[in-house]
Amino acid sequence: MQKIKEFDEKKLISFLKSLGIVVKTNTKARSHQGCYFNNRIDVSVKTPKEKRVQTLIHEFAHKIHSDIEPDIHKRNSQGGTLEKLFDCCEVAEIYEELVDVTNFVDRNSLFEELMEKKEKIKKQIKQLEIAIKEENPEFQRSKDFAYAKNFFRKNKTDASYLLKHDRIILVSPVLRRKSYYDIKNIDEDFPNLPVVIRDYIKIKSLQRRQKAISVKINKFTKYYHRPTELFARFVEGLYLDCEKISCIAPHSCDKFFELLNNGYYGSLKELFTEKENAF
Repeated sequence: MQKIKEFDEKKLISFLKSLGIVVKTNTKARSHQGCYFNNRIDVSVKTPKEKRVQTLIHEFAHKIHSDIEPDIHKRNSQGGTLEKLFDCCEVAEIYEELVDVTNFVDRNSLFEELMEKKEKIKKQIKQLEIAIKEENPEFQRSKDFAYAKNFFRKNKTDASYLLKHDRIILVSPVLRRKSYYDIKNIDEDFPNLPVVIRDYIKIKSLQRRQKAISVKINKFTKYYHRPTELFARFVEGLYLDCEKISCIAPHSCDKFFELLNNGYYGSLKELFTEKENAF
């Protein structure tokens, strides 16, 4: 199994520059650890020392991809195609393997923290739902809550604004006095409000948070699963642990090295060697 040569940062930068690539290591890299655009690789000054070579290899993989599919950086681009990257029509197995590789290379792609928060919110909603049903057995989260609807129609309360917003500032029309409310303080701010109503408002808030987390997960899943990112993390993975990646993605590795040795990935081939410590 061919392996990526063992570079230190200076040697890798020198290698990249010898290919005509501009390398900048003192930028913010668009708030990421690194980025590639228009034959230039930026590495953020905030990137940890132990991850800088890994980041350079990741961005170099983007450069190689852009040579194969020049339009990947256009505004409406979907990040290229695996069909073109692996020069084949059937890519379902490759896609599944590369997702597994991505999860190995970057644990952030598993969204463990977000999933944990989502599960915690789910349990909180369930507890509040049980409490509400003790007095209102007909309550269903998916339907209008008649008791709450009637309550707010008959009772004017600033708490009603918390049905749609977690934090609000209300300004009185004449004296321009400001009142601040936060969902976290609903029990203290509205002690005379029926517990059922307060619990219902809390559920609405938790559902907003739950939805926001789902939107965030979907957004970043699309990012991680873009072909250009799957490919870059695949190459990154080969640098981190070539043997492990060959176990996770055997089909992808076979196809990759076949194309690599035939020159399909251009100068990326120069990054690999069959002998360790070649540099």
